[in-house]
Amino acid sequence: MGFRHPGSAARRADGPLPHSVPRLRDAAALRTQLHRRPLRRPAAALHRGVPAMKSASLTSGTLILIASAGLTAFGGNAFALHMVVHMAIVAMAAPMIALGIRSTSLDLSTRLTWITPLTASLIELVTVIFWHLPQIRLVADQSLIVTLFEQIAFFAAGLLLWLSCLSAPPLAGVGGLLFTSMHMTLIGVLLALAPRPLYGVGAVTCLGMPLSAAADQQVGGVAMLLVGAVSYLVGGIALLNRLVAATPDGPERAR
Repeated sequence: MGFRHPGSAARRADGPLPHSVPRLRDAAALRTQLHRRPLRRPAAALHRGVPAMKSASLTSGTLILIASAGLTAFGGNAFALHMVVHMAIVAMAAPMIALGIRSTSLDLSTRLTWITPLTASLIELVTVIFWHLPQIRLVADQSLIVTLFEQIAFFAAGLLLWLSCLSAPPLAGVGGLLFTSMHMTLIGVLLALAPRPLYGVGAVTCLGMPLSAAADQQVGGVAMLLVGAVSYLVGGIALLNRLVAATPDGPERAR
């Protein structure tokens, strides 16, 4: 009976190990691929869906813009109707079209680098105040051409605001939209609670419904208060959500 070195048994036990290492690596690679495949497919589907979402948003905004132009041309001179058209343009059509043309050759914010969300909000504020001065409002009510120029100014200011807020860093965009929501709310409250009518004294007809001058102005102020404030507030919250989602471990860090 010969002498056996104590390490020979260990070598026999460890001998097959190098041959099994490639199998373990193959199994690990296969497991990694299986885990990655379900993640890549939804990501690809998401990227394919982005152009469709932008196209749908652009189409919807354009249809709202066309409908608003029709109401402007044939809806009469009621202040409440004017405010509904105004809100449809700046708070519905403008953000939808901005989402549709963002990061394209039509995106003005990429060329107007001096425009920030705050300056765009101030531009819209000045535009809104100017076209709601009683004297300017009277001229617009008496001329369809002036009214169309008014709506073009509203659309340009609103589109510039939404494009700048969507293209800026999320926190700056949130600030611009929330500031706009504040001044829209303030103007709507002032119009709704004004002690006397500012835009005429006679009764008007709004979509077939007769309204006194005071009631007409109050309805218009409430429309501006509700639609405008809610639209900009929702936009600000959406940008804030994007900011939180982009922050690594944001929810855990907030705890």
